[in-house]
Amino acid sequence: IQFSALHKMKTYFQYASVFSKIGFGAGFITNLYLIYLTVFHVKKLVGAYKIMVISFAVMGIVSAGWDLVSKPFMHNYDEAMIYFSLADGNFTFFQFDIAFYAMMYIVVLSFITVQFFYRYLSLFQPKMAQKFEGNGVFWCLGYPIVPGMVYFSSFYMYCQSDEYSDDYVKQEMLSNYELAIGEVPRFVIVSYNADGTLRWKNMCFLMQGVAVIGLHYLAIIYLSLQMHFQ
Repeated sequence: IQFSALHKMKTYFQYASVFSKIGFGAGFITNLYLIYLTVFHVKKLVGAYKIMVISFAVMGIVSAGWDLVSKPFMHNYDEAMIYFSLADGNFTFFQFDIAFYAMMYIVVLSFITVQFFYRYLSLFQPKMAQKFEGNGVFWCLGYPIVPGMVYFSSFYMYCQSDEYSDDYVKQEMLSNYELAIGEVPRFVIVSYNADGTLRWKNMCFLMQGVAVIGLHYLAIIYLSLQMHFQ
């Protein structure tokens, strides 16, 4: 039974790699086609929103490409979450890659929020929306970097593995992935110490992450409802 389960896990890993490559290929082609249509054929999209659409497509390509480079995986185990990379190479580089990949998710989410905010202003406060034209569009493009860097720095500082977290998950990693925890670029989040007390560094990241993600989703929901009902 253990051999069968391990064989299936290896098969899933192979599938995951194949799907990542297919996802990048599909994302690259469709986003490149979207950029082509936006630049050369869609006449009603002008100014700041046109730049936003192109930038969002570029983000999609970068995000999918970074997935191929960093090969990130997440594993939930009991009271722990393990973010690790299966890429071969420099340990420090690929640890940075994992954090950057997490950052890209926040950047994309923040940029979607900016688009909703711009649409809302265009409908209800067009004079204010005009402030985002010209050089003002760089505020739209620059804002997502701020929550992205907040998330990245918190993730990188507060989720570094230590002796306790590595001991907590090493058998899980060995049995499921045949990987020695000390040899894998990783971040490990464990909620509690052995005595039941909170691991405050990990909790600080979780609270900050929930706040950043939750605020942007709430903004999207609020702006969507306002545009729908008004």
